[in-house]
Amino acid sequence: MTFAAIGKRYGITTARVMQIFDEKVKFVPRRPLPEVLCIDEIRFSKNKDQQFVCILYDFYRKEIVDIVRNRQIPYLRDYFSEINPIERGKVKFVISDMYDAYSTISHTYFKNATHIVDTFHVIRLLTTAINQICVRTMHLNAIKGSPEYNFMKKNWKLFLCRLHLIHDRYYTYQKTGQMFHYDELLKRCIRLNSSLWSAHNTLQDLLNYQTKYTFDEALKFVERISNILQNCDSPLIKEVGRSYYKWRFEIANAFSKTQNNIRYHNGVAETINNHIKSITKAAHCYRNFERFRKRAMLILTYAKPHKEKT
Repeated sequence: MTFAAIGKRYGITTARVMQIFDEKVKFVPRRPLPEVLCIDEIRFSKNKDQQFVCILYDFYRKEIVDIVRNRQIPYLRDYFSEINPIERGKVKFVISDMYDAYSTISHTYFKNATHIVDTFHVIRLLTTAINQICVRTMHLNAIKGSPEYNFMKKNWKLFLCRLHLIHDRYYTYQKTGQMFHYDELLKRCIRLNSSLWSAHNTLQDLLNYQTKYTFDEALKFVERISNILQNCDSPLIKEVGRSYYKWRFEIANAFSKTQNNIRYHNGVAETINNHIKSITKAAHCYRNFERFRKRAMLILTYAKPHKEKT
């Protein structure tokens, strides 16, 4: 229930409900650092000093460990430096996106842990670039009103998915009544731009990559696709290739299974983030960070029974 809903039920103002909450809930402790620590962020405020808050998750328990006021490196250093080194040493895996601050924190405060870049963010980096290249190709390389132009404008999602998911259907060009199979027209559009062709083929390799059991195999795969992207003409695709090479070890960790035959990812973070956004949306956003943190921790972590990891 929101503070406003509680106030309405008991006939008091929302401000009074918040006052009671602040008085009675002085402090909500964090959970112990888990063996597999997921790190992500959500937008919290328009204020540049607190635009994003950093959220720590437990991979196995699927719960929030804690919420840090800011994802910037000075805040993260202050936070993790106060945690006992023995507790930090129990963390075996750190999963995050390709944000430099998370890499710094992982190597500084979790020296015994393996840093993994979540594959969702790896693939999204390339799909974002491909989507921008598609728009440019549509305007610069395709004739306006042509089958390729119209197809790219209305079916942009098909350029970002696995090829086998494309429906076995035909596209009808309204001006002439000519019919093109989706596969055929998709390839015609991709061939309009050599960078788009290379990037799209690389995306298919990523989407259909079968997780290897060795780190070395995964590393060779990441280095190969990085070289392909860096040799493209498009600066956007080149930048993706450079990012892949910079994070090649962390990405290879994501594409290889652990000794326990487990593939770690940040899916738990994405799921919980949706719940957090629901809390902030119901409250029409929070201005007080401490109040937001206590509410989120109480609702999403301490309100449910804790079970041993399975």
